[in-house]
Amino acid sequence: MHRFSAWVFLNRAVLAGLAWWVLTDGAFAWDALVIGAPAILAAAAASTALMPRIGGSVRGTFKYALFFARESLLGGVDVARRALDPRMPLDPGIVRARVRMPTDTARVMVANTLGLVPGSLSVEVDGEELLVHALDKGRGIERSIEATQRRVGALLGMPRRARAAPEADTGSRR
Repeated sequence: MHRFSAWVFLNRAVLAGLAWWVLTDGAFAWDALVIGAPAILAAAAASTALMPRIGGSVRGTFKYALFFARESLLGGVDVARRALDPRMPLDPGIVRARVRMPTDTARVMVANTLGLVPGSLSVEVDGEELLVHALDKGRGIERSIEATQRRVGALLGMPRRARAAPEADTGSRR
């Protein structure tokens, strides 16, 4: 258990409220509030009590959102192009990279971000080692892993030295 912070609770309640609002298509009816308000407060309280405070900034969050949107769009276009053109070269394989993030939360966030971007899928996180399946392991997946580490590090308010480039090995793992 971590020390309770009213500021962290308020931030998480606002985020949970925004998520609820999006999921309910902006419903502001009585029945939505009766269910939503206690759920929002319970989620914020549980999150504040169980999860450590994560540093960060509005600027880092904005940059991460833009980065994620760009990578998702480019990855989606690339996957669609490959699906529609069978001549498009594929070189699928597992990429092994060392993720130099100081916390498990940051390493998992890097893996989750890569797993949500089309064309790559996080397979395993084991300490500082990350295995990623890529549709084209020669397409610059190492740069993508490095860029993702930088953006996640900035999002979480980590110093630049904690966001060093990964050591990647594009050899297949069997």
